[in-house]
Amino acid sequence: MRRWKDWKAFVAWSLAGGLLVFSVLTGFSIGLFVLPFALAAVLVTAKRASAWPEALGVVAGAGVVSLVIAFLNRDYEPCPESGVETLSPGETSIECGGFDPMPWLIGGITLVSVSLVAHVVVRARRSPGIANPS
Repeated sequence: MRRWKDWKAFVAWSLAGGLLVFSVLTGFSIGLFVLPFALAAVLVTAKRASAWPEALGVVAGAGVVSLVIAFLNRDYEPCPESGVETLSPGETSIECGGFDPMPWLIGGITLVSVSLVAHVVVRARRSPGIANPS
């Protein structure tokens, strides 16, 4: 059986990590149904893909889940702090609440960026064609 290497393995680890993080974040709702698929993805990836540094893709998978949460909450509207909102003429209701997407966006960008940079740096240091400046 051929092992997955380089970017193919990185993407496989990202998918497995993303499914696992999604399962944990959604907990007892849909997470219980996703968990068997997440565990199967982790087991298949662990068996078929090289482990280091491609396993850094798990961090990228967590970052992608954060970015999806940020995207889904992009229409976030904070509720008034006083608890009282004056409606304009013709308005009958107001919608507010949800998750503030900025922390999810910043966290997702950070996780994906750090994962990609760390993977590239580790691969470059392990490449036989590049002299190690030690």
